[in-house]
Formats: sequence, structure tokens, C-alpha cells
Amino acid sequence: MDFDQVAVNGANSNHIKKGGVIMASTIYDVAARAGLSVGAISKYINAKSISVAILLPMLDSTFCTSMISSIESTLLPLGYSVIVCECHNHAEMELRKTQYLIDRMVYG
Repeated sequence: MDFDQVAVNGANSNHIKKGGVIMASTIYDVAARAGLSVGAISKYINAKSISVAILLPMLDSTFCTSMISSIESTLLPLGYSVIVCECHNHAEMELRKTQYLIDRMVYG
């Protein structure tokens, strides 16, 4: 597929410009532009669009649990799952858990 350019819409690159007309991009457009299969793009989109992670040094404070509760009450109605990880104030564990979350392609 021939693309004139990708039109960036804020943080979302979900539009393309074809022949001077800006159109919503499809999964096929994204796959062609990225040089990947539709299946690979679909897996990436599905994995990223449903999970948000919270990585905290410790879960032993009322502030942390209150924050998690507020985040979940905001995101759950929007269809997101919330993953909570505790690194126990250890840098190595923080790196391992961060890599775990990256491997699962969490949204944020």
C-alpha cells in the first residue's frame, strides 16, 4: 500500500493521508506501514489496550492502597485491567518487574 504520510493525531497515530485525504487507518494499513503481519499487529494492539501497570516500592501504606483504588475505579469502567507490582525497595527487583510488564506490553 502506498502512503503519502502518516498524520499524527495527538498521542494517537490513527489516521493516514492517502491522495491528500486524511482517513482513519485500519489494522491492514498499520501492518503494511510497520512491515508486520496483521496477526502481529492485532496481538500488540490487544495486549496494549487492556492493561495498565502500577509499580510501587512498597504496598504497606494507606496512601498507596488509596491511590490504587482511585486508579482502578477510574480505569475499570473504561475496560482496562490494572496490574499492581511491588518491588520492595530493591532496584534489581524493580528492573525484573519492569521487564515483566514490558514483555506483557502493558499500556502504561
